[in-house]
Amino acid sequence: MLEWIWIHPYDRGGRLFSQVWPELEATYGKFHIRGPYSKPMEVALHDLGITDGRLI
Repeated sequence: MLEWIWIHPYDRGGRLFSQVWPELEATYGKFHIRGPYSKPMEVALHDLGITDGRLI
């Protein structure tokens, strides 16, 4: 379960999140993601193809 993540403002809006996401899933599997979600996080999850079944 991913309950919290903070990305430094310098790296927000860049590719860091999408670059490290496959490594997170390789290490921890297809985990659930707990909200609430900011608008930018919703966009990032959508861009990664995260389905509603994983969002809690």
